[in-house]
Amino acid sequence: MTFIPRFCTRIIGTTWGFRWQCRLQRWRRAWRYATDTLSADEAGWIRHHCQDIEGFWPLEAIDAEGVLMEARERWRDQPALERLAYDAAERIANKWTSSGDISCEARGCAVDLIAHYARTQGIELIERDNEPAVT
Repeated sequence: MTFIPRFCTRIIGTTWGFRWQCRLQRWRRAWRYATDTLSADEAGWIRHHCQDIEGFWPLEAIDAEGVLMEARERWRDQPALERLAYDAAERIANKWTSSGDISCEARGCAVDLIAHYARTQGIELIERDNEPAVT
């Protein structure tokens, strides 16, 4: 074993090496954020750590999956439904303030917004007639 691999092995096992590895991971995430190549998991990691720094933790949240599930309960499956659900969830999340049950009320508003988006874009959504939703 030469000097360089032995030296690197000793550094990686130290506190200093661990700190530099963490710093490199943060720089990689920052680069992916800046170049718009961030994965959903990395975005969640950044959001979680920024909450700690800011000192603000939301108790309730709305997500596109929940809105999409509720929309599929109301309408038959449509190719554009996933995109509409994402757009509606994003808009409601940016505008909604509530002191109560946000997850239910906000998803309901987002589903209503999906209907509005579909009408303006000329997409026909077909109501379900008490048939089970396809998941």
